[in-house]
Amino acid sequence: MATPPRVNDDRAAQAVHDIAARRAAIDDPNRDRLGDDPLDVLLYLRKFSGASVPDAVREADIEDGLRLRIWLWWQGAAMELWLLDRAEDLGVNRKRLGRLLGIRTGQGLVDRRDRLRALLGPAGRPDEKISRAERAEQRSNASREDRQRHWLRRNHRAVATVARALVAHQELADGEAADWLVEVARDLREQTCTPASFTVVDLAVDAMVTVEAVAELPDQHALRQALRQWQSLAAQYRGIQRAEARRNDSTAVERALAPQVLPTQRPAPDGDREFVRAPHAGGA
Repeated sequence: MATPPRVNDDRAAQAVHDIAARRAAIDDPNRDRLGDDPLDVLLYLRKFSGASVPDAVREADIEDGLRLRIWLWWQGAAMELWLLDRAEDLGVNRKRLGRLLGIRTGQGLVDRRDRLRALLGPAGRPDEKISRAERAEQRSNASREDRQRHWLRRNHRAVATVARALVAHQELADGEAADWLVEVARDLREQTCTPASFTVVDLAVDAMVTVEAVAELPDQHALRQALRQWQSLAAQYRGIQRAEARRNDSTAVERALAPQVLPTQRPAPDGDREFVRAPHAGGA
């Protein structure tokens, strides 16, 4: 299924205005029920677009209604990405969260979040200034990766301790956890400690904590202790990402508050000129 082109906030607001104007022009007796929230407008159109409404009005309403639906689609994608990012910051179990979206593995949830980020752009929302945001994101990524690598150099022994505990109890793993533990064991053999190998351990932990046999172990069991230790390590590691996100948010606010030169007039997009009234000639 193709991804619909973006509908920006201004175009969505114009669609709401045009629907209201058409309904006023035909003296729609229900127009007092029409609000300005895009979802409410769509519900209004579905309820009050019967045969008493002229075909020309209904056709135009359908086009504007579809614009609002597309706007909601992009906003929904942006909100989902925000929720998944916050869940990652808080260390919410990926496998458990993925079930709400019909996803069976922790990696599947990571893949979904990555696809949403690629779709929405670095800013994590429908944004027409992608090139500027991409440059900022590249600088942010480089800075964050440097701090992550520094943290891993200081904590590599603790990370390896948890990784060895996972591999030592791989007989308890289910299918997904077992697959990740193969990767964890390989990184241990190769003495690899990078942001990528940390993520592999994190995914293995996510999978292991949902395994029934692991959940039934006593609290003092070595594996349960290792899983608790990982929660502390992961929280520190995610703190690097949160600190970077706060810096990015601060920069975005500063840019938003900076004086901007706005255009005095914006031409209507091609195919939408029927919604713009032409000015009367002078002297009329």
